[in-house]
Amino acid sequence: MDGLMIQLTLPGAEPTLAEAAAALGLQPGELDPEFGVIATDPDQGLYTIRVRAEAGERARKAIEARNIGGAEGVFSDPQMTPFGEADNGMGN
Repeated sequence: MDGLMIQLTLPGAEPTLAEAAAALGLQPGELDPEFGVIATDPDQGLYTIRVRAEAGERARKAIEARNIGGAEGVFSDPQMTPFGEADNGMGN
């Protein structure tokens, strides 16, 4: 899935995908359900979600508008492949 990784502060011990989406003004279907809500640092209320590419710009603006700072932010989510399996431009 193409999209963005977002780390944000959420209340509660185990926020749901719907709660994470609502915190950014998104619909639950705009988040990756297979990725879910990952506890990055639950003691600090930090969680990570993956947002679909088509909702990425709205999610980015929502994070900026929250203006919480700290560890909240938007990160790229590049596809990872094992070494040697991807074309590295050197004829492989």
